[in-house]
Amino acid sequence: MPFRTLVAVAVAFALTGVLLAVDPPRALPPGKDTTVVTGPFDKDGTINYETALNERMKGKSTADTNAVVLLLKAIGPKPEGSLLHADYYKWLGVKELPEKGDYVVRQIELFEDEIRGEDPQAFWDREADLRARPWTANEEPKLAEWLAVNAKPLKLVAEAARRPDYFYPFISRRQNGERDVLIGSLLSMVQRTRELASILSLRVMFHCGGKRYDAAWADVLTMHRLGRLVSKGGSLIELLVGIAIDATARGQALRFLEVAKPDAKQALSYRDDLLKLPPLATLADKIDLLERFMFLDGAQFIRRDGFRSMAGLLDRDLPDVPEEVVNATLARLDWDRVLKTGNGWHDKMVAGLRKPTRADRQTALAALEADLKKAKAAAAFDGIIRDSGAADKRAAASDRAGDLLTGLLLPTVAKVSEAADRQEVQFRTELLAFALAAHYADHKKYPAKLADLVLKYAATIPCDTYSGKELLYKPNATGYELYSVGVNGRDDGGHMLHDEPRGDDYGLRMPHAKKVWPTPDAPKWPFPPGGAGNGPKK
Repeated sequence: MPFRTLVAVAVAFALTGVLLAVDPPRALPPGKDTTVVTGPFDKDGTINYETALNERMKGKSTADTNAVVLLLKAIGPKPEGSLLHADYYKWLGVKELPEKGDYVVRQIELFEDEIRGEDPQAFWDREADLRARPWTANEEPKLAEWLAVNAKPLKLVAEAARRPDYFYPFISRRQNGERDVLIGSLLSMVQRTRELASILSLRVMFHCGGKRYDAAWADVLTMHRLGRLVSKGGSLIELLVGIAIDATARGQALRFLEVAKPDAKQALSYRDDLLKLPPLATLADKIDLLERFMFLDGAQFIRRDGFRSMAGLLDRDLPDVPEEVVNATLARLDWDRVLKTGNGWHDKMVAGLRKPTRADRQTALAALEADLKKAKAAAAFDGIIRDSGAADKRAAASDRAGDLLTGLLLPTVAKVSEAADRQEVQFRTELLAFALAAHYADHKKYPAKLADLVLKYAATIPCDTYSGKELLYKPNATGYELYSVGVNGRDDGGHMLHDEPRGDDYGLRMPHAKKVWPTPDAPKWPFPPGGAGNGPKK
């Protein structure tokens, strides 16, 4: 802020007695339409949103129904190198794990020389190739040994995937042990869970190499179930990781289908297994609970400690204003209005995300994000400082402060929404692939049109999420293409993300791609490639 502006603001505060006023209590008064929850409280009188959140996410789950308990037993007490905080175990209702045990052995532990050598990408490329085709222990004895070593923890993963609940507690602690801001909680196990799916995807093709098709299909279902469970976690990250795991399962299901060549009865049985899977979690639920709580908790911390309390977490420029001016401003705001404004933005986003069609959701999201961007830009900090000291302008300043805090703390969700829509339409193509395989097994050819599947091979033909019309299907001399028009809403001739020329159609080809393409949400090295996209179309 320019020096003259700062002087003018300081004078205004002095004239109104703001800077000299006694700072009221920094705990926000609870209310169902403001703080949303009315307890429990920390010793300083602030609401403990961590406890409130975990109570809601835990629901009626127990140590016997919660998949996270078994996933932790498979991964071990050091998901990212350091021991989990004791509070994780308290929330999960289990004893702390010993540091040594029959936990998953990571690639780096068995293949350190190759991964840390001159050409680490060669190792991941070799794994990617093996995920795309059947293979045996004779070809890759060391990788087969690695799968054998992990057999026991992977059995726990399969058992976890059959559980109905997924509760991963949010724990945030400062070095002195006190609760920190909720947005700073670590998700230590989530990326490791994705690695479990990567191991399973490799084992699917290993089982196929030995013609152990029942075991291969069991691993495919474990991946699908695991992805859908992880998506039920509170955060956007867990939703994205769940989507990525589900995409990995889809890729391996299609490869399995091509290799196993099931008869019609078996293909439809596999299809029925997929139909019984629980749905992926919804993005709206994440915004309504965790993201709302993160906003409210963040606002509470800012009210108590100023913006600097979140300097390391807000990926945006903080106001360059003396701390005493910031504190005085925060003390004069009407925090009921600040919180109601933020809750209003969250309500609008939740309502938009719950609209029935993708087109309606996209329209609502685009309008809301444009409105929020405009409101945040109008919420100039110097104006909030100036107007918060004037009785007749305090309400408007508080509303603008709510806009500003929401703009700082509420994430943009367009890409997450797109990932969820993409995986939904990809899953629909997966279901149809098994129906088409059943038709082929009976008739030794694919149908001329999807409508020929109805009644005997499919109850209905699912529509394209992006167009609202039937998915595009093109049989050819060797197989078929089945795809959605994708984001741009037009038929790019079946050209997909990794084709030349590139298109944005989503779908599959049979025969299926031999090369494993990373999904759009896949992490980069050193994480092993996960999931399967489409091979190049020249």
